Amino acid sequence: MGSTQLTAFFERVHYQGSTEPTLETLKQLQRAFLLAVPFENLDMLFEEHRELSFSAFYEKIVVEQRGGNSYECNGLFYSILKALGFDVALLSAQMVTGEQLSPEFDHMMLRVSLDKDYLVDVSNVQLCPEPLLLDIDKACEYHAERSSFKLALYQGQPALFFKTPSVDWQPRLVINIAPCALTDFAAMFRFHQSSNDSILRQGQLVTMMTQTGRLTLSGMTLITINNDRADTDRVVQQELTNQAEYLARLKACFGIEFED
Repeated sequence: MGSTQLTAFFERVHYQGSTEPTLETLKQLQRAFLLAVPFENLDMLFEEHRELSFSAFYEKIVVEQRGGNSYECNGLFYSILKALGFDVALLSAQMVTGEQLSPEFDHMMLRVSLDKDYLVDVSNVQLCPEPLLLDIDKACEYHAERSSFKLALYQGQPALFFKTPSVDWQPRLVINIAPCALTDFAAMFRFHQSSNDSILRQGQLVTMMTQTGRLTLSGMTLITINNDRADTDRVVQQELTNQAEYLARLKACFGIEFED
């Protein structure tokens, strides 16, 4: 990735900080990404199949000003970090539902090695928006969006656990810490684009972290969460009435623009 592409990426995520491969730079870049690039599955529902490549991720998110799924967002972030001199690896993760695990390579995460190893995810699906120390023994607890996160063992493997005000600690992702190649994710990438069994094809979803909470467009419902407000008015829902209004909200809230 050349300097011109890096500059365009920094403009895309409104980043003007340091580019030195340090923990502080990683933290700032991760937060900038999450505040600018939504998770979205609109390609899946519009039957537009994408290519699994770093150049395709860059084209979609930076050039087209779109969001992406975990492969696209974390894949792009991986290539950016590599270009900046970070020691970074692709990791496979599996979603936990009840006692069941989704298939291997169902979710992509990153391991960034600095003085210590850190787990990073920029797929904007309400995970911890900062690097997590990849050390089960330390069991550091992180807080974001009125939830808590930590790493612990689940079925003998490292896993990301979460806790909310109403739910005690539960595993969300089981992580395989062995480095992967991008091609390892190809089968699951195709599955999520083409199979009606994929969770990504169950309805239109666009969601992004904000400075005060989160914006989510789920189907025709716009959900605004402001964590600075009292519980009684923290969550506001608005039902959209037609496609024109939907497209207008996509552009205004998430910067995604389609022709009507």
